[in-house]
Amino acid sequence: MFSSLKGWQIGVLLGIVLVVAGGTYGAIAFIGGPDNANLGADEQLIPVQLGNLINEVSVNGSILFPNRETLVFGSPGSVAEILVEEGMRVRAGEPLAPFDGETIAGLDKAVAQARVSLRDAQYILENFQKASDLEIAQAESKVSNAKLALN
Repeated sequence: MFSSLKGWQIGVLLGIVLVVAGGTYGAIAFIGGPDNANLGADEQLIPVQLGNLINEVSVNGSILFPNRETLVFGSPGSVAEILVEEGMRVRAGEPLAPFDGETIAGLDKAVAQARVSLRDAQYILENFQKASDLEIAQAESKVSNAKLALN
């Protein structure tokens, strides 16, 4: 069949076959689009490589705890027990964590000492006020005597 063809005709025929094959491949590649065309917006095509997969997310910002409260106790000491659990709702004035017996005894002792100090200070104040009345009377007497001496 090809024996009746001349050399230049075989070359032209081969060229036509190559152009048609190349055109077909190009058309399929153009119509098919890139490999990423079937991926979603949050997907990415990554070529396979030998090694460790490292997935990192770096962010900037701060964490807020909107329902966080700081507990403040009026006195230092040890807590005997915790009466509430995480997530429980509490009301103002409700006991949360009472002091242990040793701490309460120490606080009672401090209150007693403060009462004694208050009583002593009140006694000193009363004596000072009484002495002041006496001293004022003596000073008025001296002023009266001095006025009489001048006349």
